[in-house]
Amino acid sequence: MSRIKWGFGVAALAMVVSGVGPAQAATSQCSNGEACVWQNFTYGGSFRGMSATANDYDNIVWEAGIGYGTAITGTSVSSMRNQGNNCQVRFWSSANHTGTYTYFWRVSDGANYQDPNSDNGAGLGPYRWNNWNDTIESHDWINCA
Repeated sequence: MSRIKWGFGVAALAMVVSGVGPAQAATSQCSNGEACVWQNFTYGGSFRGMSATANDYDNIVWEAGIGYGTAITGTSVSSMRNQGNNCQVRFWSSANHTGTYTYFWRVSDGANYQDPNSDNGAGLGPYRWNNWNDTIESHDWINCA
């Protein structure tokens, strides 16, 4: 019996030392037809998937994660993905689709449909090289097929 307890203790310690913890959010949370955002880099932390245009993220709440039920705000988006079936998604730096923007192709296009680390540039368009971390305030759908 003591060997079993010792074994579990070693396994738990190994998880702490290696930094392995509870499962993080993942791109699999993003359903077909949605523009998705995550609070942390590499699709971690709180999550929100949206199938409609969003004019102001301050009026939208996280649907999963630690921040569940709190407003997204543009100061809390670090990863994004377009799981749209027919349209590209354009993310804006200000509410009501104003300011600078970056956009992502559809997953079916095969490339440039997501960014796990938005502080080193993201997506496509004239402002793609901007630091997009914690600046997204709205999104809309464009170039629909």
